[in-house]
Amino acid sequence: MVRRKTFYSLALFLVLAGTLVGAQPLKTLVYPDQVRLGEPFSVAVLIPKDSTATYTASLLRKDRELTTTVLLDYFEGSDGNTIRAGLLAVPNEGSPGPALLRLREGHPGAIQTGTSTLGTPEVETLDIPMIIVDRQFSSETIPLDRLNTELLTKPDPKKTAEATELWKILIQTNPHFLANTPFVQPVTSERRTSGFGDRRIYVHVDGNRARSVHGGIDFAVPRGTQVHACADGVVSLAEFRIVTGNSVAIEHWPGLYSLYYHLDSINVKVGDRLRQGDIIGQSGSTGLSTGPHLHWEIRLHGQSTDPDIFTTQSVLDKDRIVGKIYEKVASPNGSATNSDR
Repeated sequence: MVRRKTFYSLALFLVLAGTLVGAQPLKTLVYPDQVRLGEPFSVAVLIPKDSTATYTASLLRKDRELTTTVLLDYFEGSDGNTIRAGLLAVPNEGSPGPALLRLREGHPGAIQTGTSTLGTPEVETLDIPMIIVDRQFSSETIPLDRLNTELLTKPDPKKTAEATELWKILIQTNPHFLANTPFVQPVTSERRTSGFGDRRIYVHVDGNRARSVHGGIDFAVPRGTQVHACADGVVSLAEFRIVTGNSVAIEHWPGLYSLYYHLDSINVKVGDRLRQGDIIGQSGSTGLSTGPHLHWEIRLHGQSTDPDIFTTQSVLDKDRIVGKIYEKVASPNGSATNSDR
């Protein structure tokens, strides 16, 4: 059985959602109160002690699921209750407007028959209204020489296999709660040649054009510049790839990865545990590249998300989450202010 409820609040994202866990209301926190295209947001729920329920959060726009995550144990309060939390990102190629955060609560022992779940109840679904805010992205036109045109357009089974393998890595969610501080830029240079979400037009050597969306930030640095891990994490990929050249991927949080492309050389291997600032390689111009630079990208459950957001705040602010959740517990009407944003 699936039950669906919709709850409204004066705050766009900071809401009280109620469902039955035994006879207790569930406290749910979604923040920040506005999320633009390409930006991350957090979901947290206060789980009553001894609960065996599982929670999945999904972002929907026009009835289409954009991204989803399982909420994991994050913090246990002094009262014995547990806060579970997760991160999601609004796709940078999405559209602005009304959206829903759908929270699914499941219970062990549910029996699936087709699309139904037998039990009373085994699944609860809460729809929390949200607003996705528009933003302006830059545009750029990039002429490609013959070599780069072939790299981009020539069919190659190995290139396809590499893309498939990378995607498998980026949608994995491992229990690595490693990065608890704001990220740092991987190079000291502040000169950027391309920004996050740039709308690109590649001009092929034959005059044909192809459109693309840039998923990260390009830093103009000389070949051989030291590249540093932006945060604590575990290396998930360290290899040469046809399009991105020498590449490194690091997982920092369940489903949260940083990517470093076009390196001249790689200093790490898969499985290495890194600290923020560790040298992972040297910048270069390998793969599809028009000159020496570093491409730095952040992926969250496969979605490209704005790296600059993670340099200004912690991945999940434990003090804020705990304070807001328990503010709701103490409030007679379950409300919580959002004046600190």
